Amino acid sequence: MPPAGPFLSGQKGAKEPVKAGDADFPRLNNPPLETAKKGELRFPLLGTSPRLLRWRLSGGGGLRCNAPAAPACMGENWGTVLERRGGLYGRPRARSCARPLAEPVGLRSGAECGMLGKTNRRRNDMSRADELFIENCKEILAHGVWDTEQEVRPRWADGAPAHTVKKFGIVNRYDLRAEFPVQTIRKMAFKSAVDELLWIWQKKSNNIHDLSSHIWDAWADESGSIGKAYGYQLGVKHRYLEGEFDQVDRVLYDLKHNPASRRILTSLYNHHDLSEMALYPCAWSVTFNVSGRTLNAVLNQRSQDMLTANGWNVMQYAVLVHFLARASGLEAGELVHVIADAHIYDRHVPVVEELIARTPYEAPRLWLDPAVTDFYTFTKDSVRLEGYRFHPLEQPIPVAV
Repeated sequence: MPPAGPFLSGQKGAKEPVKAGDADFPRLNNPPLETAKKGELRFPLLGTSPRLLRWRLSGGGGLRCNAPAAPACMGENWGTVLERRGGLYGRPRARSCARPLAEPVGLRSGAECGMLGKTNRRRNDMSRADELFIENCKEILAHGVWDTEQEVRPRWADGAPAHTVKKFGIVNRYDLRAEFPVQTIRKMAFKSAVDELLWIWQKKSNNIHDLSSHIWDAWADESGSIGKAYGYQLGVKHRYLEGEFDQVDRVLYDLKHNPASRRILTSLYNHHDLSEMALYPCAWSVTFNVSGRTLNAVLNQRSQDMLTANGWNVMQYAVLVHFLARASGLEAGELVHVIADAHIYDRHVPVVEELIARTPYEAPRLWLDPAVTDFYTFTKDSVRLEGYRFHPLEQPIPVAV
């Protein structure tokens, strides 16, 4: 069960209650802290004088920080402040730079940390999708492993092997209540991404003639089929105690009738049918979890082409969480993206280097048609991005097949 009230834990496990708008933050080996005034939180930065953070009520009954910066180098004596319904909750982090305050649930402040010479901060004017993409790509390029000495399956259009540099096990979190995760360092084809999402999850199709874009043309046969992949798997009916459902309908049923279930998930990776798939599913599993009235999801991806697919998949599955939440009378919460093999292709490196050097814009707003409440009546025109600013990208991006 959750704790009776919000707390901030110190190094030695001492816990003190933290009330919304009236809080003391414990810090070892320091003078007593000034009690915060109502609507304010005060705590000291290490080696500096106390600094003021102003908070406002959020829609969920919690608090959100409007300050441009948060405490630096919290270290082992501090907990990372998280927003929770009814107030704040802190948990200790041992000997590490504090993650941005905005990370868990969208507080729009950040933390500047000088430890190990690394800056880790959450900016008000930067899209979270850009921030994570840039962070991931810098890590891959600086510390990734190349496969140039191995035989690889993908090929470029000229027949040359398509080699990659990769990192294993990247996990990114997006709070959909705070902003919609779309990259601004280049224009994202939002409508085409939603169209493909509906092609898989709503139409449950495996034929490119049911798709408006041409992104699957290279994998389709003469009839337009991509084999028993993606939408085909979601459309197969299975027998349950309550009757027969395909995977999507089972998710919709459980979200309405069994929201406390820990078994609400889909899987496209059917080993029995892999030999009849034009491409093994990359984003292959989604686990849904309802906390209170909030719908969260974990997207598992075995392989991620960072340049062509990362921003595409993130905004797709963010839309999916919004659609399913609306259809189930819930609120869209967090999307957690787990990537086993996050890679950058050799011929993509110059483009990626150009993109991550750009200054991102603030995330746009997602508009969702309030009249649509049935998952199967959503269209690509049921959503749009408002206030979407982006940088142009002129050069074409080659795709390895």
